[in-house]
Formats: sequence, C-alpha cells, structure tokens
Amino acid sequence: MDDQPMFEKARHFLANHCLTMIHGMCFGDWLQLQRQPGNTIAPHYRSRARFMTAMSLFNSVAAKVEQRIYGEEVAATQIHPPIFILGHWRSGTTLLHNLLACDPQLAAPTLLQTLYPHTFLTFERQLRLLGLFVPRTRLIDDMQFGFDEPQEDEFALCNATLLSPYLSWLFPHSQENFDRFLTLTDMTPQEYARWSQALMDFLRKVTLRTKRRLVLKSPTHTARIRILLELFPEAQFIHIRRDPYAVFQSTKHLYQTMLRTTTLQQVSDLDLDELILRRYEIVYERFVAERPLIAAANYTELSFEELITSPLHAVEQIYVELGLESFQKARPHLLRYLATIDGYQKNQFPPLPIALHDEISRRWHPSFDEWGYERLILN
Repeated sequence: MDDQPMFEKARHFLANHCLTMIHGMCFGDWLQLQRQPGNTIAPHYRSRARFMTAMSLFNSVAAKVEQRIYGEEVAATQIHPPIFILGHWRSGTTLLHNLLACDPQLAAPTLLQTLYPHTFLTFERQLRLLGLFVPRTRLIDDMQFGFDEPQEDEFALCNATLLSPYLSWLFPHSQENFDRFLTLTDMTPQEYARWSQALMDFLRKVTLRTKRRLVLKSPTHTARIRILLELFPEAQFIHIRRDPYAVFQSTKHLYQTMLRTTTLQQVSDLDLDELILRRYEIVYERFVAERPLIAAANYTELSFEELITSPLHAVEQIYVELGLESFQKARPHLLRYLATIDGYQKNQFPPLPIALHDEISRRWHPSFDEWGYERLILN
C-alpha cells in the first residue's frame, strides 16, 4: 500500500509545503537566523516555519542528550583522509557519489545523518519515522531518494553552523549575506573555528557509525580546496566536469525546485540566471587557483559523459589513478546499483534563449576552453 500513487502524492505535497532539507538546526540557531536583517518569513510559508520551530526544539534537547552519551567517544574518533568529489551542481557528482559509496570499504554520509547532524547517533530510530513523509525520488531528477541514500555534507554544515550558501534557499532575499560562505575566504576567525569544528565533529560521528573511510560530495567544496587540505593534508580529490550549457539548464531547474520546497520568502523577482552565472564563476575561479595545491597522486578527474557512457570503466580508472585498493571487490556492488538505475532518463530541457546562451558562452569561456566543449556565439 505504501507505494500507491496517493501516498507519493501526499509526500510531494508535504515536501512542497511543510518539510525542508534544512530543519536539523537547534532552536537558538533558528532564532538567530530569523533575527538577521532581511530574513523575514512570508505569511504563505508560516506552516513550513512552524515545522522548523518544532524540529529545532526537539533538536536542542536531543543534541544535549547525544553530547552527554557520545561526546567523549566522538572526540576520540580518528577520521581517515576523506575522498572529496568536486564539481559544479548538476555535473554528475551525485551519480559518482552513489557509485563510490557502493564500495564496502568506503562510506558516505546519508540523508538522515546530514539532516540531523546533532542527533543521528542517539535518535536514529525516532527520526526514521519522518522518513515516511519523504518522497521516494528526488524532486529535481527522479533519482532514488531516502534516508539511507548518500547525501551532501553541506546540509549537515548548514544545519549545524548557519555558515552555508544553502541558507539562501530559505531566505533568498539575503543571498548576498550567505554567498560569502561559498568559498569561506571572508569568514571571521570565530566563524572559521565554528565551521571547521562542525565539519570535524560531523565526520567523526559518521566515522564512528561506519568505521570506514568517507567519500564526501558537496559542490561547495569545489571552491574550498585550500581549507580542506589544511584540515586533511592527505585527502584525495575527484573532479567531474560537464558541458557548461547542460550544467546551466540543470542547475536552474535545481534552484527552482529547491526554492519551491525550501524557501520562507516570495521569490518571484529573483534573478536566477545571474545568480547561477555568478556562482559558477566564483566556484571555478577559486577551483583553478587552488587545484595546484593538491598533490598529483591525490587528484584525478573525469567527464560526466565518460561516467554515463561507461560507469564501471570510469570508476575503475579512478581507483587506478588514486591508488585505491580492491576495485574487483567493489565491482559486484557497483553492478547491483547500476541495475537499479537501468533505463533512467535524464531531464530534458528546451533550448536556451539565444541571449542567455551567448552570455554563458562569454562568461564561462575558461571552462569551455579547458575541457574542450564546443562554445558558440549565436548572435
């Protein structure tokens, strides 16, 4: 009965009107966020805000319980040097993350863990009840979705620190205030200490639960190589690239979906085209500047097209180039996952308006030039 269309329609209704991807923060942080200039909640979204308030009260109490039970054990947990997947949103990072997470030697943070970074060790069973209301596929692209699926650690940082560009999905009128957290270069020393401590605590918790090396995927990390290397000097990095025109179209769809399902403000006048163009420039300017900091043996890259055309070969090449062990042990797990997405169809989008197409061509030309994608000026 659970898979009947009426249940899935109900889940989609809740996702569009009540639930959000950012409801794991504690009550004090939630109040602080609302008090920041420009963060006024529109009346239309009060039901979503009430849900966040209720969850924040639970999170505050539960976080103290979790700290009392697991605090010392978490602090003593050693994190193996992570593998970071880099790449702009909608470049294939999710598929690559899902594939690498199939390896029983590796582990990825799950949706449940990233939504509830303060509490998942102690209250996983109770929190799983909320999973009954989560859509079975992602609203942006119909890929499998659920509490046990790999997820971006940026959501954990967003919920734990208030220092994330993802908060602009909640309060899009304040996007300029949150954009400085994309590269983290303009943080105060106090903000950096909070952000880095939250990341380390979260990864220690996931490591304590899984006992394995972590593979992490957050497009935001593409602009944070220097900081990640300061925290994890032996970390390894995989960058995945995609045709910039396709990235733009799919990213705009992502932003439209996330705003619809997360925002607390009216967004009809938001210039998404300029936001996407500017953030891409920021991310890849920083990426190109900091990429040389990575030791050659700890870096590899591939294209979205390679991953889609021959996923097993692409992943095997990653294992070879990074010196990862036992691809053959991972192979049957990869095959089982690939069987579950056999026949999956990517989103289809109409052609870009000529003026926008040309703006992408001009402003993102370094990516076209470096990666060999065809760049055309139509007008």
